[in-house]
Amino acid sequence: MVRPKIFTNLFVATIVVLAMDFFIKTVFTDKKGFLIDYTENYGGLFGLFSNYTFLITLGSCLFLVLLIAYYFGINSKIQFLRKLDYNLKDKRKGLLNLSLVLLISGTFSNLVDRVFFGYVR
Repeated sequence: MVRPKIFTNLFVATIVVLAMDFFIKTVFTDKKGFLIDYTENYGGLFGLFSNYTFLITLGSCLFLVLLIAYYFGINSKIQFLRKLDYNLKDKRKGLLNLSLVLLISGTFSNLVDRVFFGYVR
């Protein structure tokens, strides 16, 4: 049976990380008093494939769906998703969940930036 507490914790942690990410991006967009350069990334990794924004956005959507499916698979006992459960010990499972929260939050944040701004801030 699916454990709702774990999914609630994932959702809350993801919202907190997303809020922090959007706040930090907003603060550094002002470019006042910081020693960090503001850049706009129109492509993928380090600006590669900047002419293929639609494909990068589509790839981000697919990656986000796969991350969420993987998270549900390792934290549930649903038969067809159970194959993803590698019987991790509690410490390693917690670290994996934290990693997935950060990956999901970052991917979603970049996806929102691409959809609304056309680039990643």
